[in-house]
Amino acid sequence: MLRSLTVSVVGAALTWSLPVALSPIAVAPAAPVPAHLMKSAPQRYYFPIWVGTTCVYDSDGDEERVTVTKVEPQGAAFIVTTKRTHKGSPSGVEERRVTSASVLRISSEGVRLPDPVPEVLTPFKVGDVWGEIRQPGRSGGSSAASRR
Repeated sequence: MLRSLTVSVVGAALTWSLPVALSPIAVAPAAPVPAHLMKSAPQRYYFPIWVGTTCVYDSDGDEERVTVTKVEPQGAAFIVTTKRTHKGSPSGVEERRVTSASVLRISSEGVRLPDPVPEVLTPFKVGDVWGEIRQPGRSGGSSAASRR
């Protein structure tokens, strides 16, 4: 059924008529967006990659701070240098190779590690183990991830 709709604009000499269908309008689904126009998901990193970022950790009341001091892009990875302070005193410098799939410690106290120590491995799987590695001659430990 078609009816005429009259629209008037107040203060103007405009009047027009529009035939209006009073039947239900079928809505067609939209076509899918072509893949090349879709935005990809942002990369996720499980370690800070911005200079100046400070992570504060509490271990039984003792405060430890890890501050990012340098970031170097390396392909799809970042080499992140951090400075640690424990109870306000400098306690070490470390480098990590950070990607969207892992965080690997590659040097400690300026010494390259023979085998990078995995701190985060993704995708996370049932059975992944997170632990602490004790190094001979050093107090404390450092976290590490492993898969069994």
